[in-house]
Amino acid sequence: MKNKLLYLKIVFGLFIVFYISNKIGFSNITKTMLGINLLYIPLMIIILFVALLLNAFNVKLFLDSQNYNVDFWKYFRHYLASSSIGMFLPGKIGDFSLYYLIKEDSDVKTGHSLSAIFLDKIITLAVVSLISFLGVLILFSEFLEKYLLIIGTILLLFIMAFIVIMTQKRILSFLLGKHFVHLNDAMQFFSYVLKEKKFLIFLNFLVTVLKSFVIALLYYAAFLAFDYKISLMSLFFISSITTLISQIPLSFSGLGIREGAAVFFLNKISVPNIISFNSYIVVTIVVYFVSIINLVLYKNKKLS
Repeated sequence: MKNKLLYLKIVFGLFIVFYISNKIGFSNITKTMLGINLLYIPLMIIILFVALLLNAFNVKLFLDSQNYNVDFWKYFRHYLASSSIGMFLPGKIGDFSLYYLIKEDSDVKTGHSLSAIFLDKIITLAVVSLISFLGVLILFSEFLEKYLLIIGTILLLFIMAFIVIMTQKRILSFLLGKHFVHLNDAMQFFSYVLKEKKFLIFLNFLVTVLKSFVIALLYYAAFLAFDYKISLMSLFFISSITTLISQIPLSFSGLGIREGAAVFFLNKISVPNIISFNSYIVVTIVVYFVSIINLVLYKNKKLS
């Protein structure tokens, strides 16, 4: 059943990409894509690594609160691998593979690492939601009511699901499987950070805002690759809006939904659809290319 749902999500995402491509025109897309300035690709890869560094730093912030002596660069190597795995699994659940990978070089408790990753994801969702709200308020005020309705619904469902899951051990046991035994460690870690390390949450919040700006720079470089200059601040808001919308679990890793949302919102500020679509596709290609390289290098490192 899960495999069928996954295939449906992949097909749905590809269908959206095909639909947008057909609307814009395959020949137009190809012609524009062939005109890309490839000199911007290395720059995009560098910017992507900066974003990954900030991501890794955010999770390690919480782990360091327990005085784990984890070498950052060894940890970062594992983080790159887990992040890359997350690109090929539904719902980015592969990101949680970090708890398993870092065991190779550290004694970090499974419950602590899972809780640190989960807490970072909550903060990331909050930051992206806040930036998106400001973007809608400043650039697309006509959609404000719809945005508030959607976000309100998502938050309500999240809170309800969280309460039900945390109060029903049978559901928790089913969701966590063999990791259910680490629940107490995870909850203690979560509670400790919330009560004793509030400054880490604030620091994570600030770094996440910076990371969102770096991601906007990534898309900005893609637009420059097509010789199109766009307002960086507008892209900062819109990249967060598209990231938030792509979390809707209708396609695989937001494929199609992200590109469709980008075309829609960027069109509202007079950016040509073909430039928006190609720029977002190029970023997606770069991200997956880097993910594949990361996994190959990680595997070779382990075999050597």
